[in-house]
Amino acid sequence: MQTNHEITATTHYSDATKRFLLAAKRAEITVLEQLSSNCRIVISVRNMVHALQRERGATNIYLASKGDRFAGQRATHIEACLLYTSDAADE
Repeated sequence: MQTNHEITATTHYSDATKRFLLAAKRAEITVLEQLSSNCRIVISVRNMVHALQRERGATNIYLASKGDRFAGQRATHIEACLLYTSDAADE
């Protein structure tokens, strides 16, 4: 009985088969690159949404306290949100 290695070593692929396998591998690489790009976008959106939620919470406390609390934190969160939106616009 032949092992997989022996079978592979004795198999001779036609040029058409080699081109097909190469095209299939290239297509797989393209799909993986698209998946990677989509993952980066999802992570960026997640981070931006989180920053907006933090700003929203700080703004609620700021407004409820009539400006006595969270003014500094609110400004920091607003600045972070602006950075996320400018980064998203650059992509």
